[in-house]
Amino acid sequence: MNNPTPQIFKALVLLSALVLAGCATAAKPMNMAAIDNSVVTIASTAPGYESVNVANVSGGSETNPLWTSEVSPTDFKLALEYSLTRRGYYSSDSEAPLRLNAHLEDLRQPMIGASLTVTSRVRYELENQSGEIVDQETITARHTTRFSEHLYAVERLRLANEGSIRENISQYMEHMQERLAAMY
Repeated sequence: MNNPTPQIFKALVLLSALVLAGCATAAKPMNMAAIDNSVVTIASTAPGYESVNVANVSGGSETNPLWTSEVSPTDFKLALEYSLTRRGYYSSDSEAPLRLNAHLEDLRQPMIGASLTVTSRVRYELENQSGEIVDQETITARHTTRFSEHLYAVERLRLANEGSIRENISQYMEHMQERLAAMY
């Protein structure tokens, strides 16, 4: 009689490898930040230099490794802070002249596909020290990750999430820069 233990062990190893290869991972803050090499930090004399504190970030959700990649509020906040820092606007002081609130209203993700396109919609509010909203803007941005960029769909989805949020933040940074120039 044959011993089935080696076959069972091989099957369990193969099943474990398949499960681990398919585990979803959360979007990474540095990959969502709008910090490419073309971004220029503003001068210390420029309007809004080190004047914006990220006060409240909401929306999004934590990633369930057995389901799909998501964008958590904590990681989105870090991406905003990195982006503002790179441009010279970020202030860690909670009493900064301006506070930025961001609400991730929608993260539209496909369930399947070779190329995965994620669309993010974020409402940004910039308020002064007295709590008055001085600017409000909703940005919608898309990013597509192609099959050639990553073999596993769960990783393509994470990359598409990161790209969509990165583009969203980048568009808002451009808007905010114009708004701050008009304010000061």
